[in-house]
Amino acid sequence: MRKPGQHEGILGEDECQSAPITDYQCGLTIIRVVFFCPIFVRRMAGVPRHKVYDCGTPWLTECPEMTDTALLIIDAQESFRQRASWAEVDSPTYLRNQQALIDGAIENGWKIVRVFHAEPEGIFSPASGFVRPLAELKLDKPDLEFFKFRHSAFVGSPLEVYLIENGIRRLVISGIRTEQCCETTTRHGSDLGWQVDYVTEATHTMPLTDAAGKTWTAEEIKARTAAVLDGRFARVCTIAEALAGGETMAAAA
Repeated sequence: MRKPGQHEGILGEDECQSAPITDYQCGLTIIRVVFFCPIFVRRMAGVPRHKVYDCGTPWLTECPEMTDTALLIIDAQESFRQRASWAEVDSPTYLRNQQALIDGAIENGWKIVRVFHAEPEGIFSPASGFVRPLAELKLDKPDLEFFKFRHSAFVGSPLEVYLIENGIRRLVISGIRTEQCCETTTRHGSDLGWQVDYVTEATHTMPLTDAAGKTWTAEEIKARTAAVLDGRFARVCTIAEALAGGETMAAAA
């Protein structure tokens, strides 16, 4: 049983949640399901939606309209401009596309999460002054902002808990780099149970030379990433398709 003064929240069809997951003192199986499959636990809650129990006294509360979509802007930071390869690729087009997606997300009322990559030294070190948004991108206040220290934005960050607490079911992925942190976060989010739209034209990358000496262009890398993600871990789509919504393709085995 829960202790006096602690709240028990119930998830309903509209993804409402009354209390942080950590307030639960029982139902450990459900807690585990929340973390590993947020969609399933919402569907299995066969209770009146928006019902909340406050210290044992039931009362009904209205739930405001909530979006089920979050835009992730991954590593779109000044660190990358410090590399010579920034000027060797079509960075202006990426910046226009990224801004168009941000503007559309704001208009649609989506949650917006801005993520920065940080390392102890170099141009990705916070001390360098380059771990800040690219100057051309305009976004006054994201709903969540944090530093990450691994490729996946889910590792060691508040992202997963934030998405669950806010009833998010669909992620829209954008940022830098296409095949690295954007792809890794897409795979991780899909495996955790979220629907994912991967917006290739709102991602950016630079040429890469492999162990055999072959140099892959940015466009080749984008094509490769789209091919391995589409229908398996995400719906690969355009900015317009992402903003229009629609069902994300189920992940393939």
